Amino acid sequence: MKNMYFTTGTRDFLEKIAEKNEEIIITHGPGHSLLLHETDGASVFTTPRSYKVIASQGEIEPIGYFVLNNIPVTDEGRPIFEHRFTSRESKLDDQPGFIAFRLLRPIYSDTYVVLTEWSDPQFYDVWKNSQDFKASHQKPERDETSGSHIFTSASYVTTYRTRKEDLEKEESES
Repeated sequence: MKNMYFTTGTRDFLEKIAEKNEEIIITHGPGHSLLLHETDGASVFTTPRSYKVIASQGEIEPIGYFVLNNIPVTDEGRPIFEHRFTSRESKLDDQPGFIAFRLLRPIYSDTYVVLTEWSDPQFYDVWKNSQDFKASHQKPERDETSGSHIFTSASYVTTYRTRKEDLEKEESES
């Protein structure tokens, strides 16, 4: 099972780390940058956010648009969440601009990450507004787990680009 590690910091500092490690991908978001390191082994980061990759599609590429859906889950809710997520049909491979998907189980926290990579933000927006997206995000029918409270708080989405020029252009337009 692969591992995924994240670390955040300033662009300049993280660019120096990324230059020394070609398997690391540097991404840029509003206010900070994020390094992604997917490996079978240990992290090269001093203090990473650590995850196990429990489901995947596609290969992560060094250039793209990353969407991280951060979902806090209770300890008791982990098996339910993972079962719901891994048992539903994915239509991501059929989506234009889709590159990769990872379902990441947290090692030292309660927040799972659903990572998707797209060739361009517009393709993510098309997916987000599609019937396939709505169908894959429906609440499950009433079952033995529907009354369970498996989330510790609301989920939130963070986005990153691999080309800082794209982020700078987007920031100047807003």
